[in-house]
Formats: sequence, structure tokens, C-alpha cells
Amino acid sequence: MSQPVDPVIVNKIKELYRHNMRKASLIETYIHLFVKDDVFKGKECPSRLNRRWFPTLKDIKNIATCQSKNPNDQVNLADYVNQQKAVNPEDLIFFRASSLGENQKVNFLFVYQTKWQRRLLKRYGNHITLMDATYRTSRYAMPLFFICVKTNVNFTVVASFLVETENQESIMEALAIIKKYSPEWDPEHMMVDYSMSEINALEASFPETKILLCDFHREKSWKEWVSKIQNGVSGCQEECLGILRALAHSPTVTDYKETLAHFKSSDLWKDNPKFRTYFSNHWECRAEKWVKAYRGTLLIPVNSNNGLERQNLALKDSYLQGFKNCTIEALVKVLVEMFIPNSFVRYQQLNIRCSAEKRQYSQEVPTFLHNRPVQFVRHIMDRWTTFNISNVKRLSSNHFKAKNDDQTEYNISLDPCCCECPDFCQHKIPCKHLCAVLKFPGVSWSSLGSIFNSNPAYLLDEDVIDQSPVSYSDEISTVTSEPPPLTSESHPTETDVIINDLPKRKKNVAKEQSICISLAKELLDSLYQIDSLQDLQHIRKQIGMVLEEAKGAIPHEYGLPKKPKSPRKKPKVSPKTKIGSLPQRQKKLQLMKRVGKGAEIARRKRGLSDLNLSQAAKPSAVPPIKKVCVEAKKQESPSSPKAQNKIKIHLNRYAVPSQNTNVTLGKYKSHHITYDSITSINGMLADEVIDSYLDIMISNSGKKVFHVSLHVMSRIVYDGDMTYFSKKDLREYDIIVGVCIRRGHYSVLHLFQKKRNWMPVCHHRP
Repeated sequence: MSQPVDPVIVNKIKELYRHNMRKASLIETYIHLFVKDDVFKGKECPSRLNRRWFPTLKDIKNIATCQSKNPNDQVNLADYVNQQKAVNPEDLIFFRASSLGENQKVNFLFVYQTKWQRRLLKRYGNHITLMDATYRTSRYAMPLFFICVKTNVNFTVVASFLVETENQESIMEALAIIKKYSPEWDPEHMMVDYSMSEINALEASFPETKILLCDFHREKSWKEWVSKIQNGVSGCQEECLGILRALAHSPTVTDYKETLAHFKSSDLWKDNPKFRTYFSNHWECRAEKWVKAYRGTLLIPVNSNNGLERQNLALKDSYLQGFKNCTIEALVKVLVEMFIPNSFVRYQQLNIRCSAEKRQYSQEVPTFLHNRPVQFVRHIMDRWTTFNISNVKRLSSNHFKAKNDDQTEYNISLDPCCCECPDFCQHKIPCKHLCAVLKFPGVSWSSLGSIFNSNPAYLLDEDVIDQSPVSYSDEISTVTSEPPPLTSESHPTETDVIINDLPKRKKNVAKEQSICISLAKELLDSLYQIDSLQDLQHIRKQIGMVLEEAKGAIPHEYGLPKKPKSPRKKPKVSPKTKIGSLPQRQKKLQLMKRVGKGAEIARRKRGLSDLNLSQAAKPSAVPPIKKVCVEAKKQESPSSPKAQNKIKIHLNRYAVPSQNTNVTLGKYKSHHITYDSITSINGMLADEVIDSYLDIMISNSGKKVFHVSLHVMSRIVYDGDMTYFSKKDLREYDIIVGVCIRRGHYSVLHLFQKKRNWMPVCHHRP
């Protein structure tokens, strides 16, 4: 038991951990098989108590933890990168470790792009490309950037890179490396969220590219700003969001300018200086990036990064479970060996499923829709027969006019292919009016132009259908220079690199962080109001010094910035909510129902008498029934139908009867409330009390509920006697409810009607 774990077993545990096995119980199972089938194959296996060969779960967790906190993380990653370069020489794999140079610090950088990703970037990425960062993917505070394109079947990641600092220079450097190996990549549009470092980096890397802001992040930013009390518009949030959305959805530039002029003349603009400054400095000056009117050149309807966000979620939920505090080497392995290859397999599968060689098309589908993406085909077929050709008037060979049933008219053009209807403006795919035009003599699918005949977004990828794996040598332009070797500048080793190892982050700094962030925001707002060039230059130098000091204070682990721990949220208790005391259990009245001389002697010994017992039972029995009556009368008027079914209590019968305790004190519907019923409230409830209480709840529920009494429900449950329901039309009710006694417990059975079937739900209570 006291032996150390054998080095062979330690190395095997580390190997399993490096191969993405994280559960200690699963590693233990593999170790047991490894010892029996490999180490002691054909020999007598040692006892399971031998810790040297059969480590405990705690031993396995300790070894795995040491492996996850390897100080040589960057060195191991460099070795892994060299291995991948030898196996896949045509892939782009660039790695530079974080190190301390002679004069300045060298930041970490990892860029990865496979051969097939480079091909998809060329095929789909020249019209619009998406870029976004995801965080908390490893134990280090480094963002992982994905470059994504909308293919013919889904959104696919076509490049990825990790940077130590999310600033303009680091992003530009990574983009420059990707551009070097994809020289034909020159997108017309790039979509990002509202991050100035990303926007500035893209504008510097692609001067001719139009930068678009993601609608989802734009809306999120607006909601966060208007909901803050210190901004002064929390009382008119909907009004602020309404005018901002009206500006964003302006169909034309003229509409946008008119809406903006109306906004600036309103009281909302005049009475809220913070809102006015926020809109002017952050949004009005960048209107061409988020207003719909400026997106007329966008041929593929991509208005948000939601497709890319789904890729981020897929990575974290499906591939990084158990890896979120992993090393940078483990993260790269997940990307290279699991996430990116599976993305390509998914792209292949979706294209193959749409091929006419793999599936049979219906005769109703026109031949020009064969071998096209399934979403595109469904969109056309949903509109193919919904509009009558008689409602379309031909103005010329390429111009038509369509009239809807509400007399709305839309102009249609075939050169270029477009329609003024909202459906075409939203999806950029032939609408029902264009489908009707295609049925005119002399008009065919080829009349719609190259956008629908040669655009790869509306065609299948024949190369991935014909063969797998696909040879892309014909479609990828030859890159003259080979990937740069990992020299002492780009690939540091243990001998020539000093790995940063800064002290651990101190705790309890959240308050100071909040103050610093607040001051930084005030500084940002103040900079917009300074118009002196000399003052701005002086402030820039001061900010640069503060920024360098802040970067130096960031905690590092093995040369990389350490990811901050998420603060544990305490459960919130509303100050307005008063927590009531729980009902106390009543003491049992001993010897209450025993009679005879022996019982009388026992009661005398314990200081009890018949008078004490009757008085103890009396006050606890009356108030519950009386309280129910008073509350019911307050809720409903005497003339209401429900008020006629209230419990009627004769107050003069509250006195404890001398002999018969089965006297009726009140009646509710068919239930008789007796003195025994009242006394049972503090103990084992009587049947009539349970049924009466359920009837009161049902009458106040407002739903069609069929109540089965306790003795009938018990007979149904235990005897299976369903004759009670044969005379009832259960289709008139939404719920069937009843109580039965089962093994000394009350069971409340609910039957909910859903799609003409009854779904049982049972609740037990002792």
C-alpha cells in the first residue's frame, strides 16, 4: 500500500491524459487492463491492493494534475507543431512562444490552417468572411480567434489563431500570415462584433474591404447600455431601443437620414445628454457598418455572427468538456485532431446528401434545382406554386411587375436579378414573384444570371462528392515560399528562451478592478471632447505608459497570461421578501383515545386528564375551517356560482361533543365535515378533508378539472376497476386529479391531456 506508483504506470497515465482522457475512473479502467494484458501478460498479476501497479483514484488525479500544469507547456507545443509539420507539410502551422528577449518581450502566437480550409476560404470567403474571438478555452487568458465562411451547406471555420494579447498589432500579424498562404483571399465584406482592435486590424489588413457589425452584438450592446442606471435612460429603455432599431432597419439611406433627423428633434435626444453623446461617438460615426441601408452590396444574407457563435459553442460543449483548464498544448491538439477534421467531415456529408447520385429527387422538383443545397431547394419549392402567373405583367424582356392580393405592386428585374418585395430583400434568393416569372415563355433559370448559376454558395461542391479525401492541388494557387521554419526567432527552445514566470494573482481585487474600469470609461468619454492635437499626443504617451505598466502586472504562468478565476456568485435574497417561519410539528397527545382504569392511572402519572385532552384538541381544530370560509368569501361575491359551493359551518356546533364526535359541522358539496375531520388536521388527514381541500383548489383554478374522490381513486389504482370512467366523457376535461393512499403515503395523481393522450404525473407525500 505504501509503494510509489511504478514509472511505467505513471507514463501510461500521462499518455492517456495527453490523448484527451480526463475522467480518473476511466483512466483507472484502462490502467487495470494495461497491467493485466501488457505488463504481466502470461504472468501472475499482482494483487489489486498493490499500489505500485494499481494506483488509487487520488494517485491518478495527482499525476494528471501534474501533467496539466506542465511548466514546459510551450516547449511541448513546439515539439507537437514540428510533428504536425512533418506529417502535413502543406498545412499552415505557425508557432512562436512567449519569451523575454534582450530588449523587449515576444508575444505568443499560434496560427493554424489546413489545406482544405485554405480551399474553402478561396471558394466562399471572397464575398463575406466572419471573424470572432472566444474565451476561456484553456487555463490561460488568451483569446482564440476563428475565421469562418458561410458555405453552401453550413458555417465552417477556415482558419484559427491564438494571440497572447487581443490588440490590433497581434491580430494584424496573424492575418498577415494567413494572407501570405492564401494570396487570393480578398473579401468584399468582413463581419465582426463591436471590438475596435478587430475593426482597426481588419481595416489596416484589408483597406478595400467593407467592415460590417454583427446585428446580434449590436443589439446586445444597446441593451446593456440603456439598462444601466448611471446612463440616465433606464426609465425609457424601450423608447431608446425602438429609435435605434428603426435607424438600423432603415431600407434606404434617405429613410435613415429622415429617421435620424426626427430622432435629433425629439425630446429623447434633447433631454438625455449621455444618450446623445453615446450615440454620436459610438454609432452615428460608424453608421455604414450597422445600418441596413448600407448593405445593398451584400449578395448573401449574413447579418450576424450566430453561425460562427455556434462553432464556438460546439467547440466548448462537444470538444472541450473537461479541457477548459487544460494546457495550451491540449487545446491545440483538440483543434488539430478533433474539432477541425470533424468540421470538414460534416461539410462533406452535407454535400453528399444533396447529390443526385446519392438521393432521388421528386418529380415535382425542377431539374435546375437538382444538385443544389437542400436549404436553397426548399426555399424555392415553398414558393414555386404560391403565386399566380396571371398577377405578373411583362413590361419588357427583362422587366416585370407583380401585384399581390392586397394590391401591392413590386418591380422585378432579371438583369440584374432582383425583386422589390421584402422576401427577396431579406433572403436574396428567388421569391414567389421570380418563381412566377420563370414560367413565362422565353424565361429560364439561366435568365437569372451568374449569381444563381455559378455562385458556389448555391451549388454543390463536386470535388468532395467525387472522391474522399479530395485532391485540391488544381484549385489552390501555388505558394512560392514554404512555411517558415521554427528558428530561434519563431520557435524558441529551452536553451535560448527565458519563459516568463510572474507571481500569482492576488485575491480580493474585484473592487479595485471595478474602480479602474470605471475610470477607463470616463477617460474614453473625455477623449472624444478634446480637440487639441498637442494635448492628445501628450495624453497618448501617458496612456501608453499606463498600458505597459498594466500589461506587466498581468499574472503569468509559464510565460502565458493566466486566466482569471470566475467569481462565485452568492445566492441573491430580495430585501423585500420576508422569510416566514416553517410550521412546527404538533406534539402528540398521548393516551387520548385509551379508556379504562389502566389508561386513567397512566394519565394521572403523566399529569394529564380528560379535560386537558379535550381542551388541547379544541383550539387547534376550529380555526382552519373558519379561516377557509373567511378567505373564500373575500375572494368571490355571494352571487357567483362558486360562492354557492362554500363550506357552511354552524358555529354553535364547535363545542366538543360529549359522546358522538361524528356530528356534521359543515358540508361542502357532497363532503360532510365532522368533529373528527377537524381534529384530523393536526394528524392523519381524513378522506373528506383531503377531498374538500382539492375541490376548493379546483374551483379556484379556472381550468376544467375532473376530481376523483380518494376512495374511488384507491379502488382504481389497486383493483384496476375502470368502470367509474365508463360513464364519463373525459374529453371535456384538461386534467384528472385524485388522491390515493399507498404504503402509508398519500399519492396525488395528475393526468394531463396532451395530443389526445393522458400523461400521468404522480407526487408522493408522507
